Amino acid sequence: MARILVTDEIQLGPVTDPAVLRQPLAESIAQSVEYIDNGFGPIVIEPVLTHVQRRSTITLIDRSARRWSRRRWLYSLRGRQRAFWLPTWGRELALQAPLASSSTSVIVAATADPGVWIGRHVMFDLVSGPVFREITNAVYDALGLKLTIAAPDPPASIAPPAAGFTRIQNKWYPTRYVHNENGALSVGDIGETWWSAQWKIVPKFGDWVNIQNRWRPNEYIHNQNGTLEAGALGDPEWWSAQWRIVPATDGWVRIQNRWHPDQYIHNQNGRLEVGPMQPNWASALWKVQ
Repeated sequence: MARILVTDEIQLGPVTDPAVLRQPLAESIAQSVEYIDNGFGPIVIEPVLTHVQRRSTITLIDRSARRWSRRRWLYSLRGRQRAFWLPTWGRELALQAPLASSSTSVIVAATADPGVWIGRHVMFDLVSGPVFREITNAVYDALGLKLTIAAPDPPASIAPPAAGFTRIQNKWYPTRYVHNENGALSVGDIGETWWSAQWKIVPKFGDWVNIQNRWRPNEYIHNQNGTLEAGALGDPEWWSAQWRIVPATDGWVRIQNRWHPDQYIHNQNGRLEVGPMQPNWASALWKVQ
């Protein structure tokens, strides 16, 4: 059964691991006041602010290993001043019929006027992985409410790379590509002519390959020092610089390290890194073409 998240902030990029169950939000509205007792009469209450403050609280329920995963993620955000979208699963939409990743409409319980859903974005947490859609229309149906859904507008296309080279595009942030334009290996928006965002897939052994940069041909992607980087190889046979392109779904792939086979390239925490991943992470899916 699919879970559904509704948001207006799909452009922020969702943090999909782990998902959080949201009960009805604990909310309060309050106005800060000051109590004044001058000793000669009744206590006077004077507002400190001219406006009221609204507070909403979400409780994150994590157990065992997931608790530490959440803590590491929260610490990774400290000082970065970066907006993010944390999925919190509520009950705004309740499925009334099965849903597939190729569906163009969905039937949900009629809990609100159809007009409130048009233009909203949703994420369906399917077994095959998260699917992002935009609600383009909503009408009443015999089973409840029929929502017409479509994929969000795709990013503007850029010219293909030079013959023999590829770009490595992220699924979670489709406008971001792997590059080393500023020296360090990173993922982000690129210029159409950047050689730093073009890579050559060099066969090594079996289905393991090296990933060589076009701009700096002596630099290869590796994790020899524990973190993901692009640099010269101390030994051309480093397993840390050998990768397997693992097909996933719809042309997207995962990039697996040979030295540490449980580690894959991803940007789940906002930066490019290598490490263990969850099967539903769109941040660990890439298009190499």
